[in-house]
Parts: sequence; C-alpha cells; structure tokens
Amino acid sequence: MGVGNLWMEGLMSFQNRVDPWGCLHAVSERGSLLGNRGILHNERREIIRQWKGRSWVTCRTSFGDRHREVFSVNPLSYSELFFLDEATAFSAGHRPCAECRRYRYREFIGAWAIANRERMGSSKTSASEVDRILHSERVDSGGRKVAWEARMDQLPNGTMVALDGRAYLVWARALWPWTFSGYGPKGELTSSGCVQVLTPASVVRAFAIGFEPGVHITVDSDTTTAGVSADRSALPHWLVEAYRATDYRVGGVASGFVLHIDEPSEPLRSMFKSRVVTSAAYVSAFNPHGESTAESVNLAAHQRLLARVRAMGLEAIEGEGAAPSGPWPPERSFLVLGITLSDALRLGFEFGQNAVVWAGDAGVPRLILAK
Repeated sequence: MGVGNLWMEGLMSFQNRVDPWGCLHAVSERGSLLGNRGILHNERREIIRQWKGRSWVTCRTSFGDRHREVFSVNPLSYSELFFLDEATAFSAGHRPCAECRRYRYREFIGAWAIANRERMGSSKTSASEVDRILHSERVDSGGRKVAWEARMDQLPNGTMVALDGRAYLVWARALWPWTFSGYGPKGELTSSGCVQVLTPASVVRAFAIGFEPGVHITVDSDTTTAGVSADRSALPHWLVEAYRATDYRVGGVASGFVLHIDEPSEPLRSMFKSRVVTSAAYVSAFNPHGESTAESVNLAAHQRLLARVRAMGLEAIEGEGAAPSGPWPPERSFLVLGITLSDALRLGFEFGQNAVVWAGDAGVPRLILAK
C-alpha cells in the first residue's frame, strides 16, 4: 500500500528497516519494498512486538491513490516495514501481497506450490497454508530466527546465508555482502561445505525451480542477470550507439520530459519522490528484435504490454522513443514506475526487445542490453 509523501517522516526514529534475519532496526537508508506483520507499535510509535499474526507480506511503496502515515496512532494500524529488496524480504520470511502485488503473488504461489507439493497439508495452495508453513520456518517456539544448513554450492540465486555473523546473498555463483544501503563487492563462491541458510527452506525450493527474487541494483549492475555488456553484445555497434543517442520522452510534449542515457534527470527524481518509488524502466513493445513491424501489430503489442504492466500492479506512463537521426519512426513506449531491473529485463525479453532503459533512485537512465 502506498505511504505517500509521509514515507520520509522520521527516518531515524522509526524502528522499521528489516534485515535478512527479520530483525527491525532504526536506520536512515530507504528501502525498495514496503511490508507488514500486523500492528507492532504502540501510541508512542515504539516497537513492542516483532509480529502479530502469520501473514507477513511485502507490498509496493505506492498503490493507486492510497496514502498512509507511517506508524499511525489515531487509529493504530499496521506497522510499515521496509526492505532493501525482495531477496531480503524473502529471507526475513515475507511473501508478496495478494492485493497490491497480485501478479508477483501468483508467480510466487505457483512456484512455491510446485516446489513444496509433498510438504503441503492440503491439495489447495492458499495464502493461509503458505503462511502456516512459512511461519514454522521463520521463527522457533522461542521467537528466534530459524536457520538451517545446506551445501553452499547447491544454493540457488536469491538465497541469503550467514557467515561469521554477517548476511550474504548467493547470486551468479558469487557471494554478495548485505548492508541496508546495498551489497558490497562480491566474493567468489568456492566452498562446497555446509553453511547456515537464512531464507526459509520452502522459499529456497521455489528459487531452485526458477522463481527468482528481485535484487538491489548493486548486484544487478555487475552481473549478467542485469543484461549483456556492450563488448559481449550480439547487437551491432551502430545499433547500440543509436539506442544510446535516442530521446526517451515521458508524457506529452508540453508537460512531459526527455530522458537521455547516463544523464541524471531531475524530473525523473521528482517523479520518484512524488510517486514514492525508487526505480523505473522505459520499455517498448514496438518492432520486436529491431525488425520493422506493421503499425497494427505494434499497437496490439503496445496494449498487451500495458495490460502486462497493470497485471504486475505497476503504474505505466505513456512515452515515445525517437532517435535524433535514423531510418525508423518514433516508437511508443511506457515508463514503468517501481519496477525492478530483473523484472524490466523479463518484460524486454517477453516482448522481443533488444534493450530496455532502467533507472535507480539516483534518477540516471542506463541502457541495459538484452542480447
């Protein structure tokens, strides 16, 4: 649910930033996902419990026209928690919300049910059944974090592990040290011995069959999961340079603005602040694979892309990409707010695009090549 412009209130005072163990901290770093475990605070906005109920969810930081006061007291409502990324939220024991992240919820429940079919208490996969199993994997009877052992070399992307009291993300055959502001420089994943795993076992099984959590840009920007480097791309150099030179217009000519690759955009940063998001992607469905396509086909694909974005619970703003010079006409596109880099690339692949443009909270558009 959206917390509106009040999200930035009391950054240092609220104990609502979640680490991979699921513990709550008062730090200034912002998160990319909102979540809750029920009402955890009192009238003085102090944390008095770690959870209330089994339904631990992750939500979008902005959802429609809903606005919330963080740690509201009149009346008391659920306590807003924040996570660095989806991998952190899963490690803490949270799952996607079935309302504001409905598409992601369905993806997760589908993968989770397949991966854990033999361990389910019934043939029907409901949110309550998932929450029941997840809760037994989050905390023990004394309220302590449940960790379990597994071989390091058998853990899939997205798994969080603990080494010498510090959390690490397993990603792209490397270990990435976790912090509230992002991940540190990666280290080689060389050990095949056992390690303490923080991510619940049933979630790791879902990761193992292909469900992949969104991760912070400090990981994505340095791995092949985030696209193909220019020197390894199969695209011709002139085409990559044409993408880099394109004007990526957002909104109308009178009221909109233009994005340029690798140039900070103050209008984009302002939009992030007003929409309470920390990322966006510029994606098109026109002319898949760089091949000129009939206008009617392009328009139909454009509408399918819009429906896909809405099904993900994200906001899409019309745009148009136009090269200052070149043989092709402008291509209708969307600026998708609040999307992770991994999901932006998945959209690009799904609609046959050679590249997408993505920007993190600094508001700097980057060209991400898909091939």
